[in-house]
Amino acid sequence: LGRASGGVYSALEGNCHATDGESAMSDERSAHESSGHDAQQELEHKALRNVRGLIDRMEADELAKSRSQKKVAVALVAAVAALIAVIVFGLTRAPQGAREVAVPPASKAPAR
Repeated sequence: LGRASGGVYSALEGNCHATDGESAMSDERSAHESSGHDAQQELEHKALRNVRGLIDRMEADELAKSRSQKKVAVALVAAVAALIAVIVFGLTRAPQGAREVAVPPASKAPAR
């Protein structure tokens, strides 16, 4: 049996077992890596939440813009339809106060 990296190496088991001093350092390193990993995961989750919030806001803005455009289009179509109706009504309606005057056919002028 030999020593590898300050730990006891078992050739039969293929494992490296740390001594008590190395075990404490390994636990500290593991805890540090674990807390670093947790902090990294927390940052990633926060970033994903921020991106999701931005996407939701952009979708809401697009929906509001679409609704606004539809309202403008409907108002424009209604205004054009009203204008056409007024023009057609004005052309087909007889003017008020106007009377029909019957004009007799012209007679032949007297001969001179």
